[in-house]
Amino acid sequence: MENSKKILRERARKIRSAIPDESRVIARESLHRNVTGYLREAKPHGLVGTYYPYGGEIHPPHHLDGYNLALPVIRQGITLEFYQWDDSQPVVKRDFDIPIPDTRHLNPVVPACILLPLVLCDTYGNRIGQGAGHYDRYIASLERKPLLIGVCFEEQVSETPLPAEPHDVRLDVIITPQRIIGME
Repeated sequence: MENSKKILRERARKIRSAIPDESRVIARESLHRNVTGYLREAKPHGLVGTYYPYGGEIHPPHHLDGYNLALPVIRQGITLEFYQWDDSQPVVKRDFDIPIPDTRHLNPVVPACILLPLVLCDTYGNRIGQGAGHYDRYIASLERKPLLIGVCFEEQVSETPLPAEPHDVRLDVIITPQRIIGME
């Protein structure tokens, strides 16, 4: 199954990388509106985990009125932790050259809601990420599962079910610049 995921991941990355820059700017603004609208309705209580885009990922909101944000940090190449952050704080670059908060004086936090970057997903809540399993392991380690919102370009959503393994954590919602897809 991992081989089929690898093939799907490679195809999806090519599709994602072909999205023109001007479309990315428009998509970022539309995604922000859709995420804000969804959170206004869902009203999760607590921090919202977001991320810095990597490898062509859609740029998620880095400011959400009424919510404090947290960014993920990968420790020792395997463990994912979140640290509270706002867009006025400086970031440093570490693993994979991804900006993260300067964590020297911070403690890890647990978001109530996480915006997950996707390589590919389906309308059933299955997702394919970068392939290292950081988010799956992190979510499995928590006492209580946070609200999981997959964010991506519309081109990354498959109407056909994707392969999923027992350890794969399903999304609760998918938000693209064009729509919000709730899972039953």
